[in-house]
Amino acid sequence: MDGLIEGLEKLVAINSVSGNEGKIVDFLEKNVPKYVIVKRVENSLFLHPEGLDTENKILVMNAHVDTVKPGKGWDTDPFMPVIKGGKLFGLGSSDCKASVAILLHLLKKGFFKDKNVIVGFVEKEEVDGYGTKLLLEYLKENFDEKLLLAWVFEPSDCLKIGGRGNVFLKVKIHGKGGHAAKKEALGLVNPIEETFKLLSGLREITSANLTMMEAGSSINTIPDHALAGFDVRTSPESHEGSVKELKKFLKKRFVEVLEFSESPGWLMDEEHEFVKKFKEIIGKVGVSLSSSDACFFFREGIPVVEYGPGNPEAVHGPNEFIEVKKLLGFEPLLKKLVCSLFTDNQRSP
Repeated sequence: MDGLIEGLEKLVAINSVSGNEGKIVDFLEKNVPKYVIVKRVENSLFLHPEGLDTENKILVMNAHVDTVKPGKGWDTDPFMPVIKGGKLFGLGSSDCKASVAILLHLLKKGFFKDKNVIVGFVEKEEVDGYGTKLLLEYLKENFDEKLLLAWVFEPSDCLKIGGRGNVFLKVKIHGKGGHAAKKEALGLVNPIEETFKLLSGLREITSANLTMMEAGSSINTIPDHALAGFDVRTSPESHEGSVKELKKFLKKRFVEVLEFSESPGWLMDEEHEFVKKFKEIIGKVGVSLSSSDACFFFREGIPVVEYGPGNPEAVHGPNEFIEVKKLLGFEPLLKKLVCSLFTDNQRSP
């Protein structure tokens, strides 16, 4: 595993908060070995070995290079990796730079040289899946979609064969402002109170959380508007219906929709041959409570699974970490999984 830990440390030290992925992609591009064909689209990299067999099955391995913002509460500099107590701490260490480090390490060691794989290092997964959408455009332009299989890397405690959909909702709630002492007399409408009514209504449709709010400038004044953000989650089976209900509900409220971005849920058949190959080695199967770029492959009819190193409980919060033992142990597991998809005499899964 020589160089894997150091490789992850270098990646963590590069600030790649969503929308700021240029430097980390520059680093990756410079470190790709010569046998790899490189296609860079904006700040996403698509890689495959020379001699890729386009007449047989191709495994697409997808890992995002961006992170969320570090937030407050860190005990260390989030961009200064620290190993302590058998754990490597740093922003993105679990989500998803451990996966990127392992894939780059195996590329450099030549493991993928005779494998029918495409590796996608993608941007803006934490926002809207923009990099994976670019990857899918590239795949559709250059390869037969019917021959593609996809493995999306996310920190996992089991093999994920499905995931919830999501809607990121930002709204401006209109009210009628004025002196707080005269609310009833003047018939004022408090947009802060209306925001919580809106949350209750959203929760009657599906799972929702109020995650952002901005309102008011004076303690004795009711503001005339409030800005709010909601993280809305849907089940794979009912995503489309939930989205229709959400839009219908919002039209009836005194709100101005500033953003409504959605990602559908996804759910693979547990008996699909591709899923069974992974299940034979990993064992435990589940459905992710969060959303990922796997949904975009699923929507295109490409069989997909989600699995990766890292601690899912440690992501999107202070002091994110990956256990060094798990980091080092995942590389041989990845090799075993990939080899299970390949015969001795073929490049293809």
